[in-house]
Amino acid sequence: ELPAASRNDTKSAVTQIKNQGDLQLTVIDKFSEKEQSLVKQISVLKAKIADSSRHNAVAEILQG
Repeated sequence: ELPAASRNDTKSAVTQIKNQGDLQLTVIDKFSEKEQSLVKQISVLKAKIADSSRHNAVAEILQG
């Protein structure tokens, strides 16, 4: 049986480690939200570029 002071220190240390873990998970969540948003923006831009390339190709054919 541990003395009460020792039990409290252990409990406090465990709580602190758990809170740090929660904080890291929150940071990872926030990062992945931003990352997902960027991925979406990139795919939209890729689609726009592909679209404009097709328009340019059609325009060149029509002008040709």
